[in-house]
Amino acid sequence: MGLEGKAQPVLQLRGIGKTYGATTALEHVTLSLSKGELVGLIGPNGAGKTTLMEIVEGVNIPTSGMATIFGEDPTRLSTRARGRIGLVFQRYSLPGYITVLELATLFRTALCVSAGNDELFVNLGLMHLQKQRISDLSAGQQQRMPEETVWF
Repeated sequence: MGLEGKAQPVLQLRGIGKTYGATTALEHVTLSLSKGELVGLIGPNGAGKTTLMEIVEGVNIPTSGMATIFGEDPTRLSTRARGRIGLVFQRYSLPGYITVLELATLFRTALCVSAGNDELFVNLGLMHLQKQRISDLSAGQQQRMPEETVWF
């Protein structure tokens, strides 16, 4: 809880700016999200949406300003905090030659999530898909795979 008895924001961006050489991708972005709030980013190509999400993920460092997730710097999130975050991108490419089980193992290892794959597949009703190659799944199944394979 904060000083006024309010819960700490889940995501807080204060004056975020990002430049690439002479190009300004983001300028003075400020946002505070609490538990249960949802947000969508819309805008034209080149508006900085991807750059902002990369900063939230901790894979891009802002030129100015400060970002926190659960009160932590996104570039140095604890394993516990990483396990509480999920992002869904509009498009991504999955390697079609690996199986759903291999994808689950890859994501869960990278994100330091410890629940076993069997438990995951049983809980999500995906046992019938775990040996399927990603390329054999429907487009909708492929879109859901990254989220479903790290859910616990």
